[in-house]
Amino acid sequence: MERIIAPNGLRVRRDSPTGRRLLAEMIRKGVEPTVAERMPELVTYAAVLTPEQEWRADHADVAAWLDAAAEDNQFAASLRAGLARYGSLTERQVAAARSAMQRQASPAPDRSAPIDVSRIEAAFESARSAGLIRLRMTLGEGIKFSPAGENSRNAGGLYVKSSDGTYLGKVLGGKFSASRDCSDEQREEVIRVASNPAEEARAYGMRTGRCSICGLQLTDPASIDAGIGPICAEKFGFSA
Repeated sequence: MERIIAPNGLRVRRDSPTGRRLLAEMIRKGVEPTVAERMPELVTYAAVLTPEQEWRADHADVAAWLDAAAEDNQFAASLRAGLARYGSLTERQVAAARSAMQRQASPAPDRSAPIDVSRIEAAFESARSAGLIRLRMTLGEGIKFSPAGENSRNAGGLYVKSSDGTYLGKVLGGKFSASRDCSDEQREEVIRVASNPAEEARAYGMRTGRCSICGLQLTDPASIDAGIGPICAEKFGFSA
């Protein structure tokens, strides 16, 4: 993709908002684009743009959401911190942000009808069938899922706890039953992440840099990009 080179060496894409504005200014002044680097007065504003500023110009919707949601949304806050540090987000991170934006814009769920969360039960059953013994998963803002004991009255179900260890309820038969200590916000969070554990597991890994299943730091580039390690993904049925 052809870029215009500013005097300080910053490369600005021709089809980016900054590049289009620069070219329009050059055309207005009758200057050939190929000599942009020799016309400092035409690229003054382009020269002072940082990589983050250029990325923001190219992803205005995501940038606006990050700034608006960062205070109350840990995922948005972590992405914004990464943007400030590296000057851009990966394509997967942008896709995850847009997915979160879409969920946030969706209508509030109807509390009068139970919501099916059987996907997370299926994920744990897949791991159990694969021979895993220590089963656990952390999703969202530190929501922890673990299987009930085989001899307990909730055998086959999943216990749910908050990041501080507070018991929030159980998942059994595709439904989440909240405890008295579970707030409305926590209930919505549990249902949200349990309804799509594969996507949420990847989002957790991208946000924290750790696998949501085994808890280990993601170090392999492919795993970092995917947000989860290949072995854990395969065992829990998240590979497809």
